[in-house]
Amino acid sequence: MSVQRSLCAWTGAILMVSCLSVLSAESKPNKRKNSTQTLIIDGIWGSHRRWERLRSRIAKEVGPCTIWQYDNSGRVSIEALAKALSSELRQLDVPVNLIGYSMGGLVIREALRQSPEPKVKKVALLNSPNHGSAAAFFVPLSACREMRPGSAFLRQLNAAPWTYPTLVTWCPYDLMVFPGSSGRWDKANVLLRTDVPMHLWPVFSVEIHRSITAFLSSKDGTPASPRK
Repeated sequence: MSVQRSLCAWTGAILMVSCLSVLSAESKPNKRKNSTQTLIIDGIWGSHRRWERLRSRIAKEVGPCTIWQYDNSGRVSIEALAKALSSELRQLDVPVNLIGYSMGGLVIREALRQSPEPKVKKVALLNSPNHGSAAAFFVPLSACREMRPGSAFLRQLNAAPWTYPTLVTWCPYDLMVFPGSSGRWDKANVLLRTDVPMHLWPVFSVEIHRSITAFLSSKDGTPASPRK
């Protein structure tokens, strides 16, 4: 009888531990479900699909990542595109990281100027014309007029406060963002200079992609490399 009581006691203890383990597992939040969402915003005239390599890397190393689909023909003003992005951000109920390439970076900055968003945790601006590009004088589209150096749009944008941890890539030999120094932005926490004379370099560069994922994964957006 004592053996039977011992077996029953051990069986009960095992069942109790098992139940507690199940309850504990069920009570833990789904980290993947509640993790930070990253949006990639392409530049003017590009195919959104070209960012699939970066999107896939971020999805594996950081968390959910999507490419924001929008009209990047240049016919729609950056102000209007920013308003649409602001609306998209308001619908999300999780923290957000934003990555903008070229004109996409200005769309992000204008969206956050129009409607500051506390759920935005980090921002990456890749070869964006933060101070405009002389190349925009040759294209009479709405978005291009806004990207002309000295435009009213850029004056208003650059006068606005900025509080988001930010990584910026820029190239002194960029022939689309001309002069290349227009891509440099001193409000950024991390400034990465690339000397490859190719505006599209952030689309393909494994090193830049590695820097972006490291920046997004960092706790406080501290510089992963020297400012240049």
